[in-house]
Amino acid sequence: MSGFSLERLVALLRERASSPGAPIEVQRRDHDRAVAKVPVADGVELIRVQSTGGPLEWLVPSGPSRPEVLLWFHGGGFGIGSSATARGMVSYLAAMTGARGATLEYRLAPEHPYPAAVEDATAAYRWLLAEQDVEPAKLVVGGDSSGGGLALAALASLRDAGYPMPAGALCFSPWVDLSLSASSLLANAATDPQVTRAALEGMAARYLGGVDPRSPQVSPLFGDLAGLPPLLIQVGGAEALLDDSVRLARAATEAGCEVVLEQWPNMIHVWQAFAPGLADGTAALERAAHWLTERWGESPHPHRTR
Repeated sequence: MSGFSLERLVALLRERASSPGAPIEVQRRDHDRAVAKVPVADGVELIRVQSTGGPLEWLVPSGPSRPEVLLWFHGGGFGIGSSATARGMVSYLAAMTGARGATLEYRLAPEHPYPAAVEDATAAYRWLLAEQDVEPAKLVVGGDSSGGGLALAALASLRDAGYPMPAGALCFSPWVDLSLSASSLLANAATDPQVTRAALEGMAARYLGGVDPRSPQVSPLFGDLAGLPPLLIQVGGAEALLDDSVRLARAATEAGCEVVLEQWPNMIHVWQAFAPGLADGTAALERAAHWLTERWGESPHPHRTR
């Protein structure tokens, strides 16, 4: 993919953005058109399977088989997005680390409001442990935007049920407060080309189905974070959900978690999804890949995306 500037990307995203009041089918189409065109990294094979949590895509890098797995939950406000919108980004992480990526096609709202997504996410995690013989120490769970919040909600549910925690959790621009109390929603409204308060209000209403938006099961920022695995949080300085990440890092640290918070100046919501065309997207993925290999106690894979 040829390179492009952040300014060009922002302009394209503004041009392609759906109206928050558009039918969900239109929002899904427009989101896929904006994000799902990122190609799979060279040398990574895509294999579709059925897990107990729903359809799942394996992204398997070339080379010797390795035991590490990155289980990923895509973003999209619990109502849009798919494995296809996370496929490119996760494939580059797989290529950079040598680990297998696994992107879950969890059920979406409004057809399937809470708790469907959490049920699917926890089922996929249990499936990897029980049926795919993945060791928790070789597993990292991650997600972007609402998928990052889903990853944390699922891990809290699994912890409470007595399941072993993975080696880490990787969150890109996580949405962890569905009550929308973040001050950056207003402060960064002019610099975020994708995320608006109106759009988030619609997404939250579809997903919550009457559940209190401050309930820890839907907004992990307000839950018990003790006992969760080490976190890497990457967030853009220009995005409306910046404060979700900042407050999450603070709360997790206070709960005794090991946390790395990376704030990338001028970056927008889930800018990593536009690697390798966006240089800072590639750089962020390389930083994340280094953290992943540290969590797994492995050396980085020699593959590079540029």
